[in-house]
Amino acid sequence: MDVLNNYIERYKSIRRMSWLKRIYNDKYAFIGLGNHSVSNLYPVIDYLHVTLKYICCKSKGKIPYIVSKWQNVQAITSFDYILSDQDIKGVFISISPYAHYE
Repeated sequence: MDVLNNYIERYKSIRRMSWLKRIYNDKYAFIGLGNHSVSNLYPVIDYLHVTLKYICCKSKGKIPYIVSKWQNVQAITSFDYILSDQDIKGVFISISPYAHYE
């Protein structure tokens, strides 16, 4: 039984170290800046150190606040830039349910 426990502990250690060494180098974009995004999604993205290249929102008035809160992030109001950027690996979208159909 000790041999099995040693294997289990060794596996857990390898898995833990692998997770600690993993760094997200890809760039992502985020569309939406509502309550759900701010309260739940952005904290997780920050915790995981996911690199956001763009944050897209409807209001131009929010752009200065986005830029001051997230350095190295481009704040935009149109997602055309996101669609044409080849560096973007994926897009997080968090918008109001009524806009889902569009």
